[in-house]
Amino acid sequence: MSIENNTIDISTESSITFDESKFNIKSRKVLGELEVPTMVKILVNKHIVKNEKQALGLMLTAVVILIIVSIFLFTNFTSVKTAIPSPELSFNNN
Repeated sequence: MSIENNTIDISTESSITFDESKFNIKSRKVLGELEVPTMVKILVNKHIVKNEKQALGLMLTAVVILIIVSIFLFTNFTSVKTAIPSPELSFNNN
C-alpha cells in the first residue's frame, strides 16, 4: 500500500488475518433471517397485538408511562413540605 498525492493504492494483498474462531459473538441474524425479540413474540402469540410494529409501539408506550409515573412519585414523595406555624403557639408576651 502506498500513498501518493492524497491517493491510496491498495494493489498488494493484505497480510492482516483475523481468526473468527476465538470470538463467540452472536448476531441477531441467524441463517440470514432476523430474529424477533422474545417480548414481541409473546405479545403477538397471546393475540395482544396483531403485528411486530404494534408490539413495539405498545412497549414504547408502556416505557413512557412508567417513566412519567416514576417522576410523579419521586417528586411527590421526596419534596419537603413547609411547616406552617400555628398562631396559638406563638410566643407573644401580650
